[in-house]
Amino acid sequence: MGIGPYVGFGIGGKIKSSSSSIDIKFKNDVSTSDIENAVYYKPIDFGGNMMAGYEFANKLSFALNVFLGLSNIEPKIDGKQYDSSTKNNGFGLTFGYRFN
Repeated sequence: MGIGPYVGFGIGGKIKSSSSSIDIKFKNDVSTSDIENAVYYKPIDFGGNMMAGYEFANKLSFALNVFLGLSNIEPKIDGKQYDSSTKNNGFGLTFGYRFN
């Protein structure tokens, strides 16, 4: 089991649909003209992370990881911070084998 903070750094991405693709870019302050070409978020994210797992006698293991974003990653638009809020939340499931 574990609990603690996390820090994330955005490096890039895409939003894809069957007919189009839009780039995800990272900036703290964007202009209105930038928004027409891509989706923007702040580059740094932080929050809390929790993990629980188990290792069996045969060296197989599994873990469940949950993270809750605490920072608003919506950038300022033309210098103004709007009331909307976007936060990262997610989970992961890990399976493993210990070789030693």
